[in-house]
Amino acid sequence: MAAAALRSAGYSGKSLAEKLGFKAGMNAAFIALPAELGSLAECVPFAKVVRADSWNAKLPAKTFDAIHAFTTSRPELAANLIKLQRALNAVGERKSVGDRAGRTHDLAAELSEPVLNQH
Repeated sequence: MAAAALRSAGYSGKSLAEKLGFKAGMNAAFIALPAELGSLAECVPFAKVVRADSWNAKLPAKTFDAIHAFTTSRPELAANLIKLQRALNAVGERKSVGDRAGRTHDLAAELSEPVLNQH
């Protein structure tokens, strides 16, 4: 995806950064960011950016305002969800994810429910 496409994505006219809630000064982590979206990590002046090529990366606790992680594997997300949640700072947001059919759902919430109910 070209940088121009990141500026205006979809019918709303909002940039992809706006749709994802990225703001200047945020601490952001990008996990398994596809090459075609590489400029996403530079779309706003982040205070801190961590780019990890794989889900095996160690993320410091309570550090990030946003974590944008890419996977096509539900088990991979489920296995790493707690690590991602711990890396978010107190004000970090969790956004819904869309699947390839265009349906939007909050997979993180669905996967978190059994974990949260155990405590």
